[in-house]
Amino acid sequence: MNLDELRDLRNQITREMNFRNEVKRNQIKSSIQVGDHVKIDHPQLQGKKLIVEKIKIKKADIKEIGEDGTIFHPGWVVPITMLQKF
Repeated sequence: MNLDELRDLRNQITREMNFRNEVKRNQIKSSIQVGDHVKIDHPQLQGKKLIVEKIKIKKADIKEIGEDGTIFHPGWVVPITMLQKF
């Protein structure tokens, strides 16, 4: 393969990956709303009770909930694709 063919192949792969990520993000966005309890696929947040505070285009603001229901500040801004609804 010459250089132009390799660039075309790379562009096709990039477009396909972007499309699949967008589909996944839209599926998650449609199933999660502000106030939902979620978990996040990340070692730092493993086992913590989390709630969605705000949903943006590609990311969401997440806050931790204490045992008594208080919300801890500050929270995290995470990619929507990392969210998993309980």
